[in-house]
Amino acid sequence: MLQAIRGNRIHFPRIKGVLIVADSTECPDTLFQDICAQIREVGGYGIPSELLDVGRAVDHPDVAVMTLPDEKTPGALETLLAEEMTAKASWIAACVDAFLRCEKVDAHGWPAEKRDKARFHSMVAVLNRDDPSRAASTAFKDPKPLIAVEAPCFNDVERRIRDFCAAVGAI
Repeated sequence: MLQAIRGNRIHFPRIKGVLIVADSTECPDTLFQDICAQIREVGGYGIPSELLDVGRAVDHPDVAVMTLPDEKTPGALETLLAEEMTAKASWIAACVDAFLRCEKVDAHGWPAEKRDKARFHSMVAVLNRDDPSRAASTAFKDPKPLIAVEAPCFNDVERRIRDFCAAVGAI
């Protein structure tokens, strides 16, 4: 994507910054190094020195990397989504976790990112009778959003995005 946005010569100079958001996986630091290697490979962009740091370059937009659920916790976007679904229906965590602990499944031994994706999808199947296979990519869409973007679980995400925008002069 960094290479693709560089191709638009009319609008490229107007881009103040690019925030790369990724699931933190099991090792947020290793993931960060992999993303920085990809930024380096594209060339021209500044390389951030750590997560949420802004890499600056003269003729390219600033770049930063943010992970979900945060910069220290292994997991994914689904970690936040499952947290919010549990807040709305507290009984669901016990049911889904019992299913995921089943001897034949044993998802609680999986890496956090995979486990939380399984938790989210299991919760969707239980709570969303109209579309039990609804993906995280459609969790916010109408007519019946599963999660509100104003949900408390996103407060820290919003803060980090606002901090990035302020750092690159976008607000």
